[in-house]
Amino acid sequence: MVLLTGDKDFVPLVDRLIELGRHVVVPRMPPPVATAAELVTAASAAPLLSDLLAEGVQDDYAGVPVLIASAAASTSGGNDLRGTITRWLPGETSGFITDSGSRSWFVSRDSLPAGDTSLPKGTRVRFHGRPEPKPGKRYPEAFSVRVLM
Repeated sequence: MVLLTGDKDFVPLVDRLIELGRHVVVPRMPPPVATAAELVTAASAAPLLSDLLAEGVQDDYAGVPVLIASAAASTSGGNDLRGTITRWLPGETSGFITDSGSRSWFVSRDSLPAGDTSLPKGTRVRFHGRPEPKPGKRYPEAFSVRVLM
């Protein structure tokens, strides 16, 4: 089942559908049209919407590439980033990622894949983030974190 929403109010529905044995896919969008981290965590899978659309592109259908380009343009600042977990102490609810440009990002366990509550130092990850820290915060926040294999 595919649920096209980014609202965390749908988490109870997703939980119930999974309890009933359904596979729930929530295509996600990076900011400014971000999918709630709680919804991403609850879902069976949460691939990027642009990745799903790109897989369906056929050479004879010109509309899909335009849609993908429009989606990418509307999400500036929420690029698909890569980095490494550089700090996550046992028992803590948050840690830090350092991206390929040596910038540190705060990450909460709520932004990790379902079932994970921390990640070991050195784990390579893919994530989205807001480039500017929230007011009163020192670091930008990473979300929709996925472990790279």
